[in-house]
Amino acid sequence: MESPLRTRPPWRLIDIPHIRDDSGDLCIIERSEYFPFEFERIIYVHDIPQIAMRAEHAHKEIDEIVIALAGGVDVFVDNGEIKEKFRLENPGIGLFIPRLVWVRLESFKQGSVYLVVTSGGYDEREYIRDYNDFLNKVNNAQG
Repeated sequence: MESPLRTRPPWRLIDIPHIRDDSGDLCIIERSEYFPFEFERIIYVHDIPQIAMRAEHAHKEIDEIVIALAGGVDVFVDNGEIKEKFRLENPGIGLFIPRLVWVRLESFKQGSVYLVVTSGGYDEREYIRDYNDFLNKVNNAQG
């Protein structure tokens, strides 16, 4: 039987629930049925040079969601077989990126701010920072 990773990409866009009224939009991130994991850590990045390239890693066991709160960013995802690019510019939409997916962020608009919600805390041993090591790990995991 073929692995599900080999038939469709494991990442997906998710709608962040929000309440809209005349005073603005309130986006809500909380544990609920819409969120694909229980989160442990939230980070945000700002003052990003437009030419910056960020992330360039995969996680061994951590899932994450990337949300562009302001501006915009191109997010490249790669599971070792399928590669895809997403342009995130709407704070009401996040990109769910599961474990063992290589991610790279670039092409930031001036004034961009992005948020990352993760299923685990920071542990340097959790990161795969070399692309060839990532490919080896993915190929061994899919057997």
